[in-house]
Amino acid sequence: MSILNKLGRGVAAVAAACMAATVIQISAASSASAESAPPVQQPAQTQEVVEVQLTEEEWETLAAAAACSGPRQPYKSGSNIKASYSGCNYGGQWRFVLQRHRWWGWTDMTSSSMSPSSQTISASCSGSGNHNYRSVFRYSNKITKTSPSYRVTC
Repeated sequence: MSILNKLGRGVAAVAAACMAATVIQISAASSASAESAPPVQQPAQTQEVVEVQLTEEEWETLAAAAACSGPRQPYKSGSNIKASYSGCNYGGQWRFVLQRHRWWGWTDMTSSSMSPSSQTISASCSGSGNHNYRSVFRYSNKITKTSPSYRVTC
């Protein structure tokens, strides 16, 4: 099973558990406010217990994904454009890419393997006029996460 499938299963399980907890919190809040409000006939509430069974590897994958900041919005530092991320120890075919928007689409300025859990990459802020930059996570030539774009005059 691929890491993305494992991550998806883990996120789905945690989301189901959070939704169940929200139902409990909402029903507790509505019970507390019912004392001051006029009586209203409420439909019978059913609460479902969600039990999550994840392997140790799935828990580690989920924890690593939760700690990952995602690609952060680029920023200008001196005559360079920089972008960073932290807590993302993906490695393998994962790449961290800084891109610039051209009239024909996004082009890569620089990229790096995502083996360290945190890093900053930079490219020269060159040319004249305004430019849009963004940072992305790419896995096997497919963009998986994108930062907000940053417009700057170089």
